[in-house]
Amino acid sequence: MSCRIERDSLDRYSSVIRLAGDVDLYDAPELKDLMAESIRAGTRHLICDLSEVTFIDSTALGVMIQARKRLEPDGGSIRVACPGPAIADIFEAVGLDRMVPVHASLDDAIAAVRIYRGPVDGPIAKRSGVKRWLASVGRSPTKGRYAGG
Repeated sequence: MSCRIERDSLDRYSSVIRLAGDVDLYDAPELKDLMAESIRAGTRHLICDLSEVTFIDSTALGVMIQARKRLEPDGGSIRVACPGPAIADIFEAVGLDRMVPVHASLDDAIAAVRIYRGPVDGPIAKRSGVKRWLASVGRSPTKGRYAGG
């Protein structure tokens, strides 16, 4: 079975990459290019929807690790939505679930991104003194992991 790869933007900083079929070494360059294009366009949070994936090999998993390495220094993240146990078990077997969070549904992954991004200027952040703490440790509340967006 061939692979299908598509990208949908959730918002300015988040995109979903939907994969379907067998994702292997022949499809990895297309996946890598699409992820790199998304990151260059300003995406900071990628969600890979693997709900229609029947097979994924180590090359495609490696592409996800590369994307993680590009996203995390700027406060970004990559997450995976795997409703079925077959693909999720692969992430667990190779220990990738400790590097790339695996969610049971696309909705769960989207919710996790929204929580992760949490606005620094929101009411909870203002009450908790997040801005003061970030300034005290030399971090900018408008750049990186703690920035809202």
